[in-house]
Amino acid sequence: EEERPLPYYAQFAHWQQPYDINFNEEWFPGVSPAAPIWDKASVPLAQVLEAGAQAISAEFASIVDRGLFDTLHFEGMRAEGQDSAPYEAWRAVELMTLEPQGGNLWDTVACRAAPQTCQLLASRPEFYGCQHASAATS
Repeated sequence: EEERPLPYYAQFAHWQQPYDINFNEEWFPGVSPAAPIWDKASVPLAQVLEAGAQAISAEFASIVDRGLFDTLHFEGMRAEGQDSAPYEAWRAVELMTLEPQGGNLWDTVACRAAPQTCQLLASRPEFYGCQHASAATS
């Protein structure tokens, strides 16, 4: 409420309720609060994910079919990835941890449920060398 009158927030007049707020929209105007925001051609990792899409999809379909999605969602959830998703909207399962036990970022309950996906992601340099790197699926 108190931020709306500020000039900066005039561009976000459509942010009327808490679930309307999308902090990605500040950098990527017009994006949906719960959808991809980059063109896959500009993200090398996107090509790798598309090549592995069949295996990734099969692993996560199995997770959903076995009723594990909600358990995995809440198992390793960090707030920053979940601060604007309404109930029953696009939600994430955190695959890697920021606080590894024994140094393995991929030693998570989610990766034990989706080993091929995590093996693929663990092979990518994008997930190393940055304290803020994260891997999740929706």
